[in-house]
Amino acid sequence: MQHARFSPSAAHRWLRCPGSLALCETVPPRTSTYADEGTAAHDVANRIVLEDWGGNEAFAELRGTTVRVGDTDWPVTDAMIHGGLAFRDLVLEAMGEDGRAFADQRVEFSPFIGAPDAFGTADAIVVAEGRLTLIDYKYGAGVLVNAEANEQLMLYALGAMHSFDFLGPFEQFDLIIHQPRAQNDNPVSRWSLSHDDLMAFADSSKAVVQGILSGDQTYNPGEKQCRFCDARFVCPALKDEVLDTITGATAEDFDDVDEAFVGTLANVDPEWLAGAMAKVGLIEDWCKAVRGEIERRLFAGADVPGYKLVEGRMGNRKWSNPDEVAKLLKSWRFKNSEMYEYDLISPTTAEKLLKHSPARLQRINALVTRSPGKPSVAPATDKKPALSLGATAADFD
Repeated sequence: MQHARFSPSAAHRWLRCPGSLALCETVPPRTSTYADEGTAAHDVANRIVLEDWGGNEAFAELRGTTVRVGDTDWPVTDAMIHGGLAFRDLVLEAMGEDGRAFADQRVEFSPFIGAPDAFGTADAIVVAEGRLTLIDYKYGAGVLVNAEANEQLMLYALGAMHSFDFLGPFEQFDLIIHQPRAQNDNPVSRWSLSHDDLMAFADSSKAVVQGILSGDQTYNPGEKQCRFCDARFVCPALKDEVLDTITGATAEDFDDVDEAFVGTLANVDPEWLAGAMAKVGLIEDWCKAVRGEIERRLFAGADVPGYKLVEGRMGNRKWSNPDEVAKLLKSWRFKNSEMYEYDLISPTTAEKLLKHSPARLQRINALVTRSPGKPSVAPATDKKPALSLGATAADFD
């Protein structure tokens, strides 16, 4: 698969940190099981949308099949199928009565940012009178992705406007992200912007791109742009940022780290503490990147002074042949109640089974309870309301 240098999926990085683009080109490309699983889930969703399958038919046709990603065959799970069906429903909703949908559509936005071969593949584009809808499918569960001011989708919107200009003009652009495994109560994020707002984004993006093409190597470490950056373990600016935060000194002063921590955190200036807290996520990501690079080198057979690979904690015990175990226990006259452990289905499973029976679903939902979230530290800009001062240390146990 061809990848664009100014990739929309990495726009959150190169728009904020121009130097990262060239730096990433100096390190080997990386992948992960999470990325490969997401690719498999995208394939399932695209097949459901493109072939316009119904719910039962999709389950019958796809359950038990696999999707090849790299050298691995990923089994198609019910979660992938449910996510694909929900994605298709969003496409149909955006289409309405007069819209036209295009799935897995390549779009080019080169004219807007002034870079050759600037393109991407949008999961779904819906064209309607005066309006373009961009729908992106995110299968990841660990990082919540918001549609508001999402650079990837805005670049797709520019490309879609260029590709379908003969059906325009377009004055409204609706951006939708469907993240079925998102760790919140709403897997769909929506945001809209006008043509003028989109063109303002294009102008600001073009200025960054022209700087990069002219040799701008400015680094700008930050949690969002560094989190998935392939080069973060070799980035000099990120290293200095981490060391400055930890020690309050420069890399040359790192030998004096013990002196930098004279005193206790309880006595430090709250402004400094708040500033350090803002960098915690960045530092944690850098630490993970360093560990990951060492692991990659060791697995590749390279030497890393002072480190080696050892066997980790063994997995949980399980039966090698459950049927043979059951047969043996029965021969010893064990009862089924002694042999098997039963669990009641979860509320999520019950909702799936009862989704076509609203009355029953309403009755069983009345029996669902949920523990409140435990207190956690968040930036003042977080959309959740602040907890009352009645929270005590015991709440954090």
